[in-house]
Amino acid sequence: MESILRQTLSSFELIVIDDGSTDRTGAIAERLASGDSRVRVLRRPHEGLSAALNAGIAAARGEYAARMDADDISAPDRLRKQVAYVDAHLHRPNRSPGLHLRRLRHRRLRRTSVRARRLMISS
Repeated sequence: MESILRQTLSSFELIVIDDGSTDRTGAIAERLASGDSRVRVLRRPHEGLSAALNAGIAAARGEYAARMDADDISAPDRLRKQVAYVDAHLHRPNRSPGLHLRRLRHRRLRRTSVRARRLMISS
């Protein structure tokens, strides 16, 4: 989580999804959330990865989604580069900007799909 909080892109929300963990994940995430308004914690019963990701998408308020596992570490410019890439490649003539991403908003995740509309980081 610390590598996401040190991103060069500062306008984002970090949604930590505690999917019924039995360790201290929830307490650690709550401590981070109390000191940083970008962090929100969703505590849920364990229902698996797809259900957790769908809950994160439903709770997200941003424009894009980026997924991350709890043991991943992100380069400081990861989100900035990803947003720039999506903006540059999804804005095509005769389409409204971000049309493809907006259509994904209402699509639920299947076990093999990691599509999302909003900026969401799950752990």
